[in-house]
Amino acid sequence: MQRPDGKIELSAASFTLSEMNFNDDILLSRTARSVAKKSIKLSDGIDALLTIEQEVFPEIQSPSTRAEMPNQHYTIYVVKNSQRIPGAIMKGTVSGSGASKKFQPDASSAQKLILEPGTYTFVCYNDAVADDGTNLTVTVANAQTALIGITQTTISGNQYAVHFTMKHQAARVRFEADAYWEFSGVSAQASITGMPSSITYNLENGTQQNGSLQNVTTPTFSFPNTNPNTFPYKGESTSGFIYVMPGTNGNNIKLKFNNGSIYRKNLSSAAALNMKNFPTTELKANESYTVKLRLYYSYSYLFHDGTTSSLADGLAAGKKPIGAVIPGNKAMALRSVGSAKWANSEGQFHNAGHSENFSDHKSILWGYEITYDAAQSTDHSTIKANQSTIFPAFYIAAHYNPGVTLTGPNLSKWFLPALGEVLDAYAGIGKFNKSQANNWGDFNSGWDGKIYRTVFVQAGGTETLGEWIWTSGEYNKTHAMNTGCTMSYIRLSSFNKSIPSNFVRPFIKF
Repeated sequence: MQRPDGKIELSAASFTLSEMNFNDDILLSRTARSVAKKSIKLSDGIDALLTIEQEVFPEIQSPSTRAEMPNQHYTIYVVKNSQRIPGAIMKGTVSGSGASKKFQPDASSAQKLILEPGTYTFVCYNDAVADDGTNLTVTVANAQTALIGITQTTISGNQYAVHFTMKHQAARVRFEADAYWEFSGVSAQASITGMPSSITYNLENGTQQNGSLQNVTTPTFSFPNTNPNTFPYKGESTSGFIYVMPGTNGNNIKLKFNNGSIYRKNLSSAAALNMKNFPTTELKANESYTVKLRLYYSYSYLFHDGTTSSLADGLAAGKKPIGAVIPGNKAMALRSVGSAKWANSEGQFHNAGHSENFSDHKSILWGYEITYDAAQSTDHSTIKANQSTIFPAFYIAAHYNPGVTLTGPNLSKWFLPALGEVLDAYAGIGKFNKSQANNWGDFNSGWDGKIYRTVFVQAGGTETLGEWIWTSGEYNKTHAMNTGCTMSYIRLSSFNKSIPSNFVRPFIKF
């Protein structure tokens, strides 16, 4: 209130405090600001696609959802004409509930401030900030909790409410990892090169000075365990935040896994991840970032433009995967289509070559010719790829839509694979020892059904396990060859041609 002598008396109730959310003072769109994706070879068997985002949190868009102001200990002082006003200082806590709280002075502190009418700079800080009477200093040890609020307010008549929006004095970074695998016992450390040891503010003259640069390694932090057991079997795990002094070059942050495994590969042997693509080179107080790591099983894929590479490299370049590469410059489609009949009729031979002998089919690698070459039909005139009614499985394979327009001039048409080509896929993708396959039946030598499934689902494909698919080979007048796989074995068999109980998994040459 205004006293008879004209001075303004500010009681503790005149002061309120709220906490600024991270990134709240940065102009951002309503979506996170991110940099281009970057592909990294993390280790032998693991690739990473790295994206760094400066986040927009829901509470930034809706101030009513801000977190409750923490009830810490605070100091308030007043500056006029670049000088602190002697004696104009209060110490205390806050009271009440919600995002904004009232200042509550300590019993030993001044209970009110008396000021001449005028415009003042009010400064508030918590006990994580050191004050030597001239400068406010934040050190690395207190960076996570340090809060400072500065506001300029005109005090006159009955207008003397002062509100502080308390700003975090560190930037923060967290790591969000996902993989088409479970996370179990995964931990890491971050190292930062050239981080200021402290930051000092002289609010009277408006200067700021960084302390000496130092190299910092964080304590070990964990990624929460996940157990994805439904399609698409993707686990997501996010670490807690690490806190970084303003003035730190974001490109000097590295992440090193020190425990856990993904895709049967030990993460501790993986190279350190360098964050070289930070949206801003110099981090500022109150900024918040999420480093997103999508971890892929390292395998070669065929893309819509006819090129092959790891999935991470292709996606980083904006390409669309269409198949998993197998020996012989061929690829297996990422999705199955079906169910379909092999042929619409039975009781007669349809292929020029046919046999009930397994060894006659094991080495056949010309599914393309059986699909498109009339000479491969018994009548030497029928092209199976063109016969939607008579040969549904062949037609479906030939007209497969991978979901993207193919532009590679080296790409063939899609076709129904021969048994030898499917065995090549089982060997190349799922590590099956195809030399074990010497007859019809079930086999498991070297087979890794989980890795086989991962190769498809991580690229947006279907599960593959539990699917029985047609091959282009003919067993006898009533049956054609089919095959399928589970988590623990593959099966090589035959099935009635005219029963639509098998999927179609097309192949392509490049």
